[in-house]
Amino acid sequence: MAFKTITIKESVYNELFNFKYPSESFSELFERFLHKKKLDVHRFYGAWKLTKKKSAKIDSELKKMRVEAERGFKRRTNESS
Repeated sequence: MAFKTITIKESVYNELFNFKYPSESFSELFERFLHKKKLDVHRFYGAWKLTKKKSAKIDSELKKMRVEAERGFKRRTNESS
């Protein structure tokens, strides 16, 4: 098995150290992070009872957030060009 050396700041090392289990190597920690399953938000579908009005308001707010995020992205990409 090949080994690679990486350089990280001491503050990052300390944070990683706090995440790892006592008997876990850093390689095992990285593997755990890399293979961590993503949360499927669809499993929460129907968990809250919303009125149509409240649901529409949430949809509207989400749309506004997406539009603003898109504007910000375009602004940042134009500034860096």
